[in-house]
Amino acid sequence: HNAINYIQENSFYGLIGLKHLDLSFNYISEFNRKMFAHALNIEELQFTQNNVTAIADNAFKYLKLKYLYTDNYRLCCLGRAENLICKATFSVLSSCEDLLAHNAVKIAIWIMGLMSFFFNSISMLIHLRKKKIAVNDMLVTALNMSDICFGIYLCILAIIDLQLRGNFVGQEVQWKSGILCKVISVLSLFSITFSSYMLFLITLVRHQITTNPINTQFKQIKSTFKYLITGAVVIASLCATAAMSFFLFEGHNLAPNPSCLFLGSGASSLSMLLTTSFVSGLQILSLILISILYAHLLIALSSADKSITRSRKQRSVRKISFKLVLVTVTNIMCWVPSSVIYFLILIKYPITPQMIAYTVVFILPINSAVNPCIFTFTTEVFSSFTCLVQKPIKGF
Repeated sequence: HNAINYIQENSFYGLIGLKHLDLSFNYISEFNRKMFAHALNIEELQFTQNNVTAIADNAFKYLKLKYLYTDNYRLCCLGRAENLICKATFSVLSSCEDLLAHNAVKIAIWIMGLMSFFFNSISMLIHLRKKKIAVNDMLVTALNMSDICFGIYLCILAIIDLQLRGNFVGQEVQWKSGILCKVISVLSLFSITFSSYMLFLITLVRHQITTNPINTQFKQIKSTFKYLITGAVVIASLCATAAMSFFLFEGHNLAPNPSCLFLGSGASSLSMLLTTSFVSGLQILSLILISILYAHLLIALSSADKSITRSRKQRSVRKISFKLVLVTVTNIMCWVPSSVIYFLILIKYPITPQMIAYTVVFILPINSAVNPCIFTFTTEVFSSFTCLVQKPIKGF
């Protein structure tokens, strides 16, 4: 607590008996070997709560430390060769060598990223190649584009892991301060929030068209497009505002974590706190509203007019029931765990880093990969598309 921001080369000259040094809660941004050039006998160093951005590779050259207390795991990575006992919290997704620490994480991110990208691309192709694009095609395509964004985010993480493999800790600051990390942090945040909104909008449109067929508002592309574009603009503006608040107004130079995800860790920042609260609330609210709308739709179809034949009514009820189960289960699997974890973070409840890390890798991508299966691959649109593809093959 001495407001120290720099230590000169000869600051500890002649202090032969110095064995315990506490430099915690200062503003030291650089850690190099010259700082301790004459402090040869220091055995224990307290170095927590310093905003260190520059760490020299030979920072421990003159030191004979036994214990290092720090909240910067990069110092521990460099100190491992000196056999230090280091007290710091390591990032679970990352290690000293790699952005993605474990093989299971690497494989999962590649699989989920490529599935999100290719499944949603195929779904877009199917809906956009129709001669007459309906409201549902427009909405599902918008959902596909949003989910593709999260697939791109995951693929970029996997590619950067390949590029920085073996020496991630030496390039972490450059990565977290780079424009690409900041861009994908906004991209992933937009994808998570806009997908939640689009799932609700798709459900609302289907509910209104089915239960109130006389009202043509949601049957017209122009009318529905207003809701779509309004939601996209509002959410994009909120994401951009959150990022600007974090990086510009609050003065953070680095992304909140190596995975560049603008949620969870770093929620002590006001912008992170508000963003995490908004995303968590939006996901839970969407889940509740979607479940209510599908349940009401199911009830409405079950008690439909007697002019509808029994077989036709049964088919409609079965389709709605099947989709209700799929949407509800995938939303619960994706949104409930992540929202609960973010809420616990907000109330300062201790959450293990493993839970946050595996939420990013195994839970958040679920909807992005599964949505095309629900809204395209299990519908008549996909059946018609496969028939069109098969005809030229048979003719050949």
